[in-house]
Amino acid sequence: MTRTLEAAMNTAIAAASGYADVWLLSLTSSGGTTLITTAPQNVKWGADTYTAVGGAISFEPPQETSDSAAQALRMTLSGVTQTIIADLLTNHMRGYSCTLYFGQIDPGTGAVVVDPMEVFTGLLNDRWEIQESRDETARGTVTVSTTAVSQIARYLFPRGVRSNVASHNDMLARAGLAVGDTFFSRVPSLVGKNVLWGKTVTKTGATGGGAGTGDSTESGDPTTQFFD
Repeated sequence: MTRTLEAAMNTAIAAASGYADVWLLSLTSSGGTTLITTAPQNVKWGADTYTAVGGAISFEPPQETSDSAAQALRMTLSGVTQTIIADLLTNHMRGYSCTLYFGQIDPGTGAVVVDPMEVFTGLLNDRWEIQESRDETARGTVTVSTTAVSQIARYLFPRGVRSNVASHNDMLARAGLAVGDTFFSRVPSLVGKNVLWGKTVTKTGATGGGAGTGDSTESGDPTTQFFD
């Protein structure tokens, strides 16, 4: 992808001192947009405030290739705050957009040099993987990681429907139907439960007998009743 450095960014990068590198990450999800930064404190860029993760963010170098669909970004967050971890693990993120920016900040004021450079933009394509390190002699740490792929990658594969809210609503949008259905958000609560789809009952009917034969009964055909 083509990237352009603004004049102020060129000046900051060329300066021997007075500026520091910063990464800004925007993650959208079913719960809104999560904005985080590698800066030691929260920073503001435009109308948005990026939250310091309280730990480290590392990225594998975005793949530079003429095939835009082959581009992907592997990201890892370690030692991050519980609030951010809760956002990442609670909300639906697969299929939502992800944008990574590289910028410069003034360490004295925390101001972000206008404008940071967009390094990668794409879709979150994988679940968040969690690794916990527990040591009785040291503080435990939590590391979460995932992968994002190019926007173009979505067109390379059959558009099946997965059992998640984002995929279901994407299918509805392609069909020109109203989106907003949350059916699949209820699926996890059904795990391990017995779901009654129907049961068979037998009807027994009485028939009158002739003189001297007495009364008799005969079974009717089994009838299947279905329940919602």
